[in-house]
Amino acid sequence: MQSSQSVLLSLFRAARELPTAEFELEAVRLLRSEIGFDSANWGSGYTRTQRGGLSVVPVANRSLNIDPEAIQCWASINRADKVIPMVRKSPRTTFNLHAPQVFSRKADLVMRDYTKRFGRQNYLCTALTSGTDVLFEWFSIYRSDPARLFSESERLRCETFLQHLREASEINRLLHDNRAGSRGALPVDGRFDALVDSSGRILSVQEGFLEQCSREWPQFDGSHLPPTLMERVFGSGLGIYRGRACAFRGRRVSDLFLISTGTRRATEVLSPRRMDVATQFAQGVSYKRIARNLGLSPATVRNHLASCYRALDVTSRSALRDALDRQRSAEQEA
Repeated sequence: MQSSQSVLLSLFRAARELPTAEFELEAVRLLRSEIGFDSANWGSGYTRTQRGGLSVVPVANRSLNIDPEAIQCWASINRADKVIPMVRKSPRTTFNLHAPQVFSRKADLVMRDYTKRFGRQNYLCTALTSGTDVLFEWFSIYRSDPARLFSESERLRCETFLQHLREASEINRLLHDNRAGSRGALPVDGRFDALVDSSGRILSVQEGFLEQCSREWPQFDGSHLPPTLMERVFGSGLGIYRGRACAFRGRRVSDLFLISTGTRRATEVLSPRRMDVATQFAQGVSYKRIARNLGLSPATVRNHLASCYRALDVTSRSALRDALDRQRSAEQEA
């Protein structure tokens, strides 16, 4: 068994020298040299809170010695996997789990059978992302023999390794994950909210990006950019898509695309007449007074305000006032 220091040196060397796909497999093998296990899964997915619990729609899986059927099966039953909310509440903490004990209740039959069928009787599981992130990333290693428990020492070694793995992965992504072969590091100056490849596949996101896409496109699955967004941002040559309440801007870097988002200015979303109505209402003017001031009927004023609320994604007079204040502050700073 290599020493822990030697393993970490090898991890960072691999991050600098290997293409991303090879690095990820090498990282799993290095951990295996430190802690013996039968299989491993380094996965990511789009989380959804639905009736019956939290579920994960897998986006990517980098695995070692795992039956592809196990991943497909888990995608359909993971709402019953009570480990998911547990690890999401304590990101970057490695949990030592004994499946027959964790899934001992009658209600856990589906997961108990699953872990037995696919050799996941003992496992160390870690959430690599914050519990507030919609894109959920985790790392798990498994032993199939229920009597072969992980020790506390092994749990701590795994936890330490994964802390370094996060940093090494970032180095590797910046050096190699530009799909360009060998054109150097990916420029990351400036803010961006999502990194996607030429097919629209989402490689990484910042908090909030997936929620904004879901508001614009209710059928958005979290794995690829909506075709409309991809076409407008990268097919039109303008690099901009203006949605109902959000704007998306993109730029190309080698074979990757950086997407940034922002709240659309009220003047872009609202007509001049609706801006007049919204501004007066935010200042505390009544429906009737606005109607008299603008030569409209009170019913028309109400209809305009309803449209303003929808366009700016607000639900109250105070929220409307805050949205207009933020716009004025942004314009003054600009």
